[in-house]
Amino acid sequence: MEGGARVRYVQGYYTDNAATMPIDSYVVVDLSASYRFNNQIELFAQIGNLFNRQYIAQNSGNATPTLGTPFTFFAGVRLALN
Repeated sequence: MEGGARVRYVQGYYTDNAATMPIDSYVVVDLSASYRFNNQIELFAQIGNLFNRQYIAQNSGNATPTLGTPFTFFAGVRLALN
């Protein structure tokens, strides 16, 4: 079994030259794991934004800033057909 964690830190910044549209700093934690049965079959799972942190990913001055991806869960099977 293999697994991993990724911690993403983004420092706060302004999206315009006049420094009127700030984006706060944020931290997002992602997890992944996989289990290989043999050379052809592997199960995997990934969790993005583990703590469901709501953050602004982009703010270009539109009425509504773009939010980052919320908590997501993916799972599947990798199959090698060689």
